[in-house]
Amino acid sequence: MSAEDREYSILLVLEDSTQSAIYAQALQRRGYRVWTTNDGEEGLAKLRDLEPSLAVLDALLPNRDGFVICEHVKRDPALAGILVILLSPFDIEAVKPLRENGFGVVEAFLSADLVLQKPVPVEQLIECVERIREGRRFPPCWPKSQSRLCS
Repeated sequence: MSAEDREYSILLVLEDSTQSAIYAQALQRRGYRVWTTNDGEEGLAKLRDLEPSLAVLDALLPNRDGFVICEHVKRDPALAGILVILLSPFDIEAVKPLRENGFGVVEAFLSADLVLQKPVPVEQLIECVERIREGRRFPPCWPKSQSRLCS
């Protein structure tokens, strides 16, 4: 792994501490620097302090949900360079019609760099992290027209 790869850092902000530990261990074995938290407010503070390359946000978190954090990251010029993977319990296709009704949850989907529906196997998360790090595209993702990573 090159020096650039070793410097790639990830903040996991996940409600489930067991899942967070599994993801962190797998990512660390591949040479990534990984931090974790299980609280949305602490996650936002760590994003500001650590400025990771990538944030993996659980949509539903205590004290501040991942939807709100994602929108905040993308609107704050100091944080906007942080890529975001949003892990959602919601069926992404089922959420699309809500956009016309002005529900904020859809705006978070639109601002995330990638949305994955939970449960997300560790191998899938690693593949997505590596695709993002390498700048590879995700052909079958939603919303195609909004994501920087979708072709």
